[in-house]
Amino acid sequence: MKKLQLFEQFGSLIITRNAIRDLFDSLADGPIVLDFNGIEFISRSAAHEYIRGKTSSPYDIKEINMSKNIRAMFILVAKQLKNIVN
Repeated sequence: MKKLQLFEQFGSLIITRNAIRDLFDSLADGPIVLDFNGIEFISRSAAHEYIRGKTSSPYDIKEINMSKNIRAMFILVAKQLKNIVN
């Protein structure tokens, strides 16, 4: 299982959709563990792009060390996406 330290790629902030697209474009093999240790902020648009990328990825992707703030942003975006579909 490949483990990626997101802090090494982004620093403490993940801000743009393009950053997340580049992350998913760089994934070459699965399963993959994405370590959110040190990530202090993710924008709403980056979280949305992450959910889209993970959903369409052929790889099994798991997250670890996600802070409460990061998790809260993913929950918010997932709820918004659910309301769009319903």
